[in-house]
This record gives sequence, C-alpha cells and structure tokens, in this order.
Amino acid sequence: MRRPVVLGLLVLTVLSACAQPQPVGRRVVLPPRTAPAEPAERGEASWSFSIANGVCSASLVQEGVTLAVAAGPGRDVTYTAQAGRRISQVAFRGTEGNWQLRFPGTATRVTRRLDAAGERRLRAMLAGGTLRYSRPGARVLAVAVPDAGISGRDWFGCVSALQSAPPAPRQSDADAPA
Repeated sequence: MRRPVVLGLLVLTVLSACAQPQPVGRRVVLPPRTAPAEPAERGEASWSFSIANGVCSASLVQEGVTLAVAAGPGRDVTYTAQAGRRISQVAFRGTEGNWQLRFPGTATRVTRRLDAAGERRLRAMLAGGTLRYSRPGARVLAVAVPDAGISGRDWFGCVSALQSAPPAPRQSDADAPA
C-alpha cells in the first residue's frame, strides 16, 4: 500500500516543480506571457459611387477610415487614403487578386495610370476582400471590403470607358487662346 502513495507523491512533486519559476542565480525566470491578440478587422466598409463630369468616383468608408478612388477625366486614377493620421501604405487582398499602394512622404493621395494593371486592381477591389491601412508607428488597420454588387459593376463600366477612350488632345501654345 505504501508504494502507490510514494509513487503518487513523487509524481506530484515532479509536476509541481515544473510549474514553479526556475531560479537562475539571483533572478527568477518566469514563463513568457502572451499578449491577447487584437482584432484584425474593424468591420465591413460600405461602398458609395458617383459619376459626374467625366470622373468616376468610388469610396470605401468604415468608422473614419476611407479610401477614395477617382478615375478620369483622363486615363489616371487617384487613390486618396484617410484614417485620422498619415497612411504610408494600403494593401488589398481578395479572391480576385492582391495589390498595394505606397503613399510617399506626407502624401495622402497617389495617382496611377489607368492601364490593364490598374483595371485589374479596381476589379479585384470591387469583388471584395480585405483592405489594410499601414500607419507609421501604429497598428495596421484592417477593413473588410464587401462585393460592390451591381452599383460597382456600373461604376466599373464608367472606368472601362475611360480606358478605351482616345487620349484628350493636348493644347499646344499655338492653339491656346490669346
């Protein structure tokens, strides 16, 4: 009868020794603590679209975090990011593709040519995914982007028309009004 008791005490002693901090010199080494993970998503953004004066505009807004896209009247697309502080990068990940834009210096907007890559970037975003805003010295803000639906497809028709339109003629000095 003594053997099971002694064996039980031995097992309990070994287990309790594993749970205690182990002294190293005069310091006590504690097991590392893990910080609770912060939620990555801020929720789902909402789309808004407008088409006026040859400019196709779309906005993704969620609790003060905005990405505005303005295409036209020429073949340029301007992305404007706002999140209360300066944004250094916007990265998108979705089922239709991934892309990223860097905002140099203190710029809140960046302009890209509307080419085949630009159209793919916009199509991917309209299909839905996750948009991550990087801010210097701060946690990345992540926003769920819903599928833009019929309104997004109509808006993309406006953007596609800009891509296929001939470039606007540049006015030369000779043609300029006096």
